[in-house]
Amino acid sequence: MKLIKRKLMVRTIIVILIVLFMSVSVYARFMLNGSDGLYSGSGEKSFSTINTYVPQAASFYLKGCRDIQNLLNLIELQDLNGINYDELSNIANDAYTNIKAASDLYELIINDAKVSPINDEFKTKLMNFDYTGFAKEYGLNIVIFKECENYLQRSDMVGIFTHTHAKLLEILAILDSNKSEIGQSRLPALSVTWELNERFAELTLFGQYASRVFYKIIKK
Repeated sequence: MKLIKRKLMVRTIIVILIVLFMSVSVYARFMLNGSDGLYSGSGEKSFSTINTYVPQAASFYLKGCRDIQNLLNLIELQDLNGINYDELSNIANDAYTNIKAASDLYELIINDAKVSPINDEFKTKLMNFDYTGFAKEYGLNIVIFKECENYLQRSDMVGIFTHTHAKLLEILAILDSNKSEIGQSRLPALSVTWELNERFAELTLFGQYASRVFYKIIKK
């Protein structure tokens, strides 16, 4: 009975993950891309590097998501194919490497954002944006969108990037724990897998919501 319940829970995670990856696919194309006019004056050069680093970081993030999907797929098929811990270890290492690369890029993004002044017109638009109406119109997750709103309303791009970096570090810590378990020929606990899935979901939505606000402002 316990084995059946475990299989059902693992299958549930796989279904959730598939849904998550359907939304993650928009992260790289929309995560703060296209926010022309956000920075002004002496900030233009820094924005050029920011606009390069952000999609690169998103690409590494997506690769990390892909690695986690592959990891859970192998766990799902363990009763049919058995468990190859060497293969699991390689995938877990790849996931860690990709998320670490994204995290490292965000450190550079934060440094550039600190010396990049925000365009005054864009500041005004962010401050006066109808965040409550926007969230209701599109049925957004209120808790996560409120976090995003708190930064955007103050034009706090450093805060946006720092929040993203902190979430990446949380994911890295979980991945490091997973690597340790797999390295000892043990599967990660189900609770750890849930937490990893939740952290990816939260970060994906946070980045996507910031992008949606930028695009809404730019289209006006």
